[in-house]
Amino acid sequence: MAQKTLEQDVTDLREPRVYELSYLIIPTVGEEGVAEQVDSLRKIITDNGGLPIVEGDVELIELAYEMRVVIENAWKVYDRGYFGWFTFDVTPDKIEAMHALLKDHDALIRFLLIKSDRDAAVARPRFTPSQKVTAEAVEVSSEDAPTTDAGDDELDQQIDELVADQETSENNE
Repeated sequence: MAQKTLEQDVTDLREPRVYELSYLIIPTVGEEGVAEQVDSLRKIITDNGGLPIVEGDVELIELAYEMRVVIENAWKVYDRGYFGWFTFDVTPDKIEAMHALLKDHDALIRFLLIKSDRDAAVARPRFTPSQKVTAEAVEVSSEDAPTTDAGDDELDQQIDELVADQETSENNE
């Protein structure tokens, strides 16, 4: 593998890359204050030369565990937060400055800033706790369901047919 020259390293730092910022905003800002906080995060991105690509909807979620954070020189404990995310293009040399500004942001419980790729930057549905799958939500007609007295080979064949039918119907949509 050839070594990069200093010139190539500098050029690499000037090429925009895709990053993702995921964040938790303190719940005490309320519904009306969330938009203002999201705008301030977007401003950090754009003021540092970032170009937003996709933005996820912000929603109030229950946290898996309580999180402690210093806000206005006092420890605060939160069990909920407003979760959201952005994907954006920016040159790597701007990431350190963005990270410092995010770290000092008073309304953030936590944030995660990672390098992503262009394919992952497109909007796609993400699983949320409100999308739980239940047995009642899944409809299977009795004619499509495999019988219990079928052998392994027959079950495999029936599963393959069901998968092929599903793929065909998805491709037709």
